[in-house]
Amino acid sequence: MVLLVGAGLMINSVLRLQQVNPGFDPANVMNFDLSVSEGAPYVERLPGGDIERATPLVSAFYRQLLDKVTAIPGVESAGMISPFGFGYNFSVLGRPAPPPDKMPGTGFGEISPTLFRTLRIPLKKGRYLSASGLASAPWAAVVNETFARRYFPNEDPIGQRLLLRYTDLTEKQPRQIVGVVGDVKWYLGDQEPHPVVYVSYLQQGSDYLAEAS
Repeated sequence: MVLLVGAGLMINSVLRLQQVNPGFDPANVMNFDLSVSEGAPYVERLPGGDIERATPLVSAFYRQLLDKVTAIPGVESAGMISPFGFGYNFSVLGRPAPPPDKMPGTGFGEISPTLFRTLRIPLKKGRYLSASGLASAPWAAVVNETFARRYFPNEDPIGQRLLLRYTDLTEKQPRQIVGVVGDVKWYLGDQEPHPVVYVSYLQQGSDYLAEAS
């Protein structure tokens, strides 16, 4: 009896999950996890031990990986996204800067510009990130609908500039919002979507806080 009840509850949960709209099209999509090795030649620890610096080989590795995957027969598109970060804060240029402990928070996803089209995440306003957006160009960002509604309820988010901050590291240059995309439930347990900022992996600072061992 206990097994039958447990099986019934599990089936009911699976059926409910199948009815949830994740915000993207999962049809014919395959995903896998991959990361470069920590340490040389991809990452170097700076003097003092608290900061790690990614070398240019990191971006080159992922660029070549995407090119090779896209070239596989039958592959229509390939995209990439980093593990989501939820410890990010930001300030909006042109507004009074809040104290560090009062800054609004956001989720953060570092992606390849091809990700939105690969997963068919709908563009609601503006444009997607550009594949030609190199590190030397002005840094851009795309936000989701929840971010736009929460932080720009009576304003157009397109053209607004954000300065992102993660723990004690603030990005050295602002990012201009160029587009708004539909909300995505990246985790099945999410009841409501979180505000998210998406940025290109080609437009990143090189320094990161080292993980505690």
